[in-house]
Amino acid sequence: MGSLSSKCTFLNSLTESEQYSSGFKAGEELKKLHKLSAPSDYPSWYTVKKQKIDKYLLNLEKINLDDELRMMLENYIINNEVLMKNRPNKFQHDDFHPSNLLINNKQFSGIIDFQRMDWGDPVHDLQKLGFFSKPVSIEFTRGIIEGYHNGKGISDSFWELFTFYSAVHIVSALVWAKRRSQEHFDLLHKYSLDVMSEHFTLTKINQLIYSFNRGDKDRKQCLFSFKRKVIIKGNQ
Repeated sequence: MGSLSSKCTFLNSLTESEQYSSGFKAGEELKKLHKLSAPSDYPSWYTVKKQKIDKYLLNLEKINLDDELRMMLENYIINNEVLMKNRPNKFQHDDFHPSNLLINNKQFSGIIDFQRMDWGDPVHDLQKLGFFSKPVSIEFTRGIIEGYHNGKGISDSFWELFTFYSAVHIVSALVWAKRRSQEHFDLLHKYSLDVMSEHFTLTKINQLIYSFNRGDKDRKQCLFSFKRKVIIKGNQ
């Protein structure tokens, strides 16, 4: 996990155009990494990740958390685990966010910190964008997603997976933070509420509206929006 304070300086020194361009190139580079396939004898992604999710949810039960928030997360994740079936097993950086991306001369220059690398669904590598990238720079985040798709259209199936893994990341982040300190937990709890209110509804996935038409300043106030939102209030 990371903190926003270590991520702001270098991106805020770039223009919006430079932020977008750097993000786009970072997304392109991540896509290249995802061409690497897991060893043929490696377990399926569904098998591996479901075991981890089951542990996350079990530990979530031990946290003093708003009951409505917990139930929404649990129900959404359990009801959508099927999305992980038959997903490709590819190389994962597994900690892809601004602190692990290098900028040199106002341009993206590389990805670092591969010690957590893993194998699994490549979309999973984008799970931390809502927590650690979007709050720092919308343009950079938009660039990553569009660069990852080579500037082409983005499928509904991608958004379904992206939303699912964002929810899973909320659970794992809360469990991790509670083990660290109350300060960490309070911070990531706030991030979780922000992600949930801005990115998805957990009761029913509505049609996602990708809200980054260039030049539309009003739409640049948020990363994604659904036709309906669920604003979740938890213990602060």
